Amino acid sequence: MKKILLVLALIFTCTIAAGAALDMRAEMAALDRALIPVWALTVEGRLDLATKAMPVLRHEWYGFKERNYDARTADAGWRNDIDRVDALIGEAAAILDGGRYPDLVRTPLERAATVLAGLRQRSGIDYYTDYLIAFRVPMDGIVAAGKDPNAESVARIRAFYPQARAAWQHLPPAGPGPAFHLSAARTEALPGMIEAETKALDDLGRVLDANDAAAIAAAALAIRPPFLSVYYSFGDFHALMWIKPDAK
Repeated sequence: MKKILLVLALIFTCTIAAGAALDMRAEMAALDRALIPVWALTVEGRLDLATKAMPVLRHEWYGFKERNYDARTADAGWRNDIDRVDALIGEAAAILDGGRYPDLVRTPLERAATVLAGLRQRSGIDYYTDYLIAFRVPMDGIVAAGKDPNAESVARIRAFYPQARAAWQHLPPAGPGPAFHLSAARTEALPGMIEAETKALDDLGRVLDANDAAAIAAAALAIRPPFLSVYYSFGDFHALMWIKPDAK
């Protein structure tokens, strides 16, 4: 009887843990739906819309922080990292409000996303966009090198390519799961977007076998647009339609 009770207790504990991980994944996905549009609109140079999207992110973040500040008391770094994300989002908002050096907005947002990815990994939360973040780092290195085709930049592309390839191949084939609440249209379109990125990486791999720096640079730059299409899919741009022009 004691053994049966022990097994039942273990099952109950595991069920609670799995449910907590699922809830946290949904919380994180809701935050991403607000964070990604700010980042994306800055990337696209739409600072007017990025400024309007920032209050949505801050509102979502304040709710997330209030609900989850004490969610992982066993993780000694949890609260510190939440505070870091709070500061980074505040930094991005201040840059947008100041209207100076808008390109710098992306840096604190990317750092905030990286900190959140670390929180999830320490908590054992498997999270789809963490694989995209892991790919973005070597991808950015490839794209930066591709902007100036020469022997040195080609060498950098060759160095980053295996990292990017490996990171993209780790993308879960089962898809993002229900926590992200993708629309039916986005869910249907996502495999094609992923395939477009895979093809762009394949094309880059093929031209790397040649010594044509210009062709390599062009193929390097071509890996970014399909990635952005995939990553943007997880942002809620529709929410911007309901923001008043003077919203702060």
